[in-house]
Amino acid sequence: MIVTADGSAREPNFNRHITTPNMRKKSINMMYQWFVVSLVYYGLAMNSANLGTDPYISFAASAIVGIPATLFSAVILKYLGRRLSLSGTMLLAGITCLVTALPWPANLNWVIVTLATIGMFASSGTYGICFLYSGELYLTVVRNIGLGSNSTWARASAILAPYVALLGMYRREYPLLIFGVLAISASIAGLFLPETQDQELPETLEDGENFGKKQRFWTLLPQKPSIDNNSAVEQ
Repeated sequence: MIVTADGSAREPNFNRHITTPNMRKKSINMMYQWFVVSLVYYGLAMNSANLGTDPYISFAASAIVGIPATLFSAVILKYLGRRLSLSGTMLLAGITCLVTALPWPANLNWVIVTLATIGMFASSGTYGICFLYSGELYLTVVRNIGLGSNSTWARASAILAPYVALLGMYRREYPLLIFGVLAISASIAGLFLPETQDQELPETLEDGENFGKKQRFWTLLPQKPSIDNNSAVEQ
């Protein structure tokens, strides 16, 4: 029983719900981003032994790039925004994986190591971007659930990563082709997410449903929010 402001009582309506199809699409998109970046990140690290080069050098190079990748992602997030940074780093990881899969001559093993390191660099930077982007994209009341769901998909793909890397025992190109195609598809899907930089973030379900509806797909760089004249006068 619910008592209203005028003192009357009424039965609660448990059938009332808010439909949020746009939030659902954004959540599925972000879950896919986490799934792919985790698969590529851990898959490239485990696939270093299948590149035909010194596995110790390849693994060490992929491990060292974590720190500069984090610093790099912090810089591009400031100037390129969340959406373009996510899509750009994911695209770089996908392209380098596909290029690494090409039949390089045996005397150019250093090229394979360099390309694989660049792919690890890009995927490592994308991982950090996903954490920040997800925290801003989900509204306050569902942020924990959203981040937890994304992390679940990332852990699921981390479980699949060694099995994909094992395909390199048959052909060196198989894991790289899978990583490259998935990363490029995630890069394209990331362009459909709304930009959150310098925007008033949603706080309610209605705000989350309407957030990003007015954003144009081809507007890649973040846009400064317009200042209301009334608020400007009050300041």
